[in-house]
Amino acid sequence: MKYVILGTAGHIDHGKTTLIKALTGRDTDNLEEEKRRGISINLGFTYFDLPNKSRVGIIDAPGHERFVKNMMSGAVGVDLVLMIIAADDGVMPQTLEHAEILTYMGVKSSIIVITKCDTVEEDILDLVELDIRESLKNTILVDSPIVKVDSISKRGFDELISLIQEKSIEIEETSEDKLVPTRLNVDRSFTLKGHGTIVTGTLIEGFLDIEEKYQLYPSNKEVKIRSMEVHGQSVERASKGQRTAINITNLDKEEISRGHIIASKNSLVESSILDARIRLSKHTDLLLEHWSRIRLFHGTREILARIVPLDKAEIISGQEAIVQLRLEEPIYCKIGDRFVIRSYSPVDTIGGGVVLDTITEKYNIKDKKHLEDLLEKERFGLKEMIYDYINKVDFGTSFGEIYSYTGQIESEIEKNIGDLIKEKKIYKINDLYFSVAYLKTLIEEISHLLTKYHRDFPLEEGYKKEELREKLAKKIPPKDFNKILASVLFTKKFNVNSVYISMKDFVVDSKGSDKVINDILNRLKANEPNLLKDSDFGSNKDEKNALTFLMKDQVKKVDNFVIRREFYENIKESLIKYLEENKEITIGDFRDLVGFSRKSSLALLEDFDKNKITKRNEDKRTLY
Repeated sequence: MKYVILGTAGHIDHGKTTLIKALTGRDTDNLEEEKRRGISINLGFTYFDLPNKSRVGIIDAPGHERFVKNMMSGAVGVDLVLMIIAADDGVMPQTLEHAEILTYMGVKSSIIVITKCDTVEEDILDLVELDIRESLKNTILVDSPIVKVDSISKRGFDELISLIQEKSIEIEETSEDKLVPTRLNVDRSFTLKGHGTIVTGTLIEGFLDIEEKYQLYPSNKEVKIRSMEVHGQSVERASKGQRTAINITNLDKEEISRGHIIASKNSLVESSILDARIRLSKHTDLLLEHWSRIRLFHGTREILARIVPLDKAEIISGQEAIVQLRLEEPIYCKIGDRFVIRSYSPVDTIGGGVVLDTITEKYNIKDKKHLEDLLEKERFGLKEMIYDYINKVDFGTSFGEIYSYTGQIESEIEKNIGDLIKEKKIYKINDLYFSVAYLKTLIEEISHLLTKYHRDFPLEEGYKKEELREKLAKKIPPKDFNKILASVLFTKKFNVNSVYISMKDFVVDSKGSDKVINDILNRLKANEPNLLKDSDFGSNKDEKNALTFLMKDQVKKVDNFVIRREFYENIKESLIKYLEENKEITIGDFRDLVGFSRKSSLALLEDFDKNKITKRNEDKRTLY
């Protein structure tokens, strides 16, 4: 059975609920207050079957201006809208506001229904129709068919049902290969005795299965489903476009409410800054400029935000603009999501827009390059979106992060990643993806650094890998950075061992430094048994380089002293022999043994302790 979601919109008291009752035989005003006041406050839900057996789920949205938020909640996930206009009133303020909301939210299919037609003369109906065409010409309803009905006499109902069926046939059915991860925007949450927590919403993406576990945003709690109903019937699976009631086993009513999202695990990213294209209504007098405060309505949630224009300083009625939205609370959304903008105070619908990016830095009107990138992003397909994301994350990104960012089906992401690898645009290293452009830039930066380092320190074997990572790629974990350096892109250019990296053609050549090296060794030897400090050397760059070179195998640093390794080994052997014969040694005994000062004797003994040659016991040492 094919399912279509039909929503109603229109001014208060224009007969939306009465029309739905006449179509279905059910009253969508369920709240006591709604019945008492004769207006819809919350969303009403019901359904009916078309002659071709397709099922139409109906969302009856409130028309009163105070309940526009609820109306926008109802518009989320709607396939077809009935714009209800009463013959005796014609186009009214909420008619226009609802029409603009539907335009901003991207509703593609609509029918204009003139109700209460039996209450006016036929010539009045013709004038009402002309007024509707003129009033709605700049909205998504501009080419919508108009049908005249009366809910009491059922006048025009056959034509209306026929039109709904015709429109429903045009609406594309969900297919497995086009499926994206599950997403349901919650619009109601309540407790049902004997069942526990019940939530309702329109499934706007993917499938919802009883045996699967989902994630609740923004809390990130797991969602376990006991049972589901679609239009009063128990189902094992709900599909995109269906009004769904879900019985949740592991969450209380207080833990889930309107504005929350039930979605596939890790399929959404949190955003506090959004890049977007917006359009202001022609009916607003409000001007938006830098830091204007607005209300952003996304999904079934309203968030306060600040506007940061990127392509023009001021945005006036009827204009489109590229902006950043600095949100006062983070939200979960996807690229391509639509939203509605309402003024902060007084609260009126003033425009709407579409999300261009969900992971971005702070930019303003001076950042022309970012604006150019956003204009290009508007034309991106999935492959370009994946590449752009990988390319801007310098420290590499995982498949899971790509999945969360794009919000697309895993098999499609895998296919596009595979194509990008074949095209040599990205590279997979240790389960992380890097753009080849980034890796080439990293190679250039390393080459530049090493060339200068080899020139300044010709006696050094190379640059320490960990120091290189800290300098050029701090955000990449050491394990992943080592994998990058070991990849063929890098080993073609560099020599890499467990500690150092150097240019491929670099060889340590000490011939030009022989004199400085020998001078250092001779000075150390001439002062023995006294030890020199490292500060006694390094009067020039050549001497510093030579000392560093010697420390690899000929010289050892002990605390702030420098000692020839041969001398160090001789002292160690003398100490071991002494302890084998005498069992223990004091600092004074050791000083007498080697002829050092007390300070250098203590430094050497502590070095032996550290290297587990000796073991300290109060003021004496024994063999370890």
